Amino acid sequence: MRSITLSTVKDAEVILTNGNSVLVFGKTLWLFRIDGSFVVHQKAMRYPRKAAFLPNNTAIIEGNSTYFYVDLNDGSILWSTPRKKGISPPVAQFAVSPDGTVVFDMQRMKDRVIRIDRICPGKQTV
Repeated sequence: MRSITLSTVKDAEVILTNGNSVLVFGKTLWLFRIDGSFVVHQKAMRYPRKAAFLPNNTAIIEGNSTYFYVDLNDGSILWSTPRKKGISPPVAQFAVSPDGTVVFDMQRMKDRVIRIDRICPGKQTV
């Protein structure tokens, strides 16, 4: 069996790190440790676009019109929910409350209306 390294990911578009974990966005999500060791290739998470690192070694990731709350220890999806679609792509990054318990996402709707999703991953609510 071949060893999986960062160079294994051929479709990488975005690489994010919090100093402990490395998220590689391509067609799907790849998770590595900062030393380059492989954790998981999360194929269920298609076309990830943005992420916010949260307390307790977790992250919120948006991909394929879905919010995913992920445990960065093993890459498991703790919770997911569809994101309501607007008429424009969502903004490029999340806003996170100072304590990391609430995440905000913004998107333009019809007639110049802006929708802000308030995501509480710990409570599994949007």
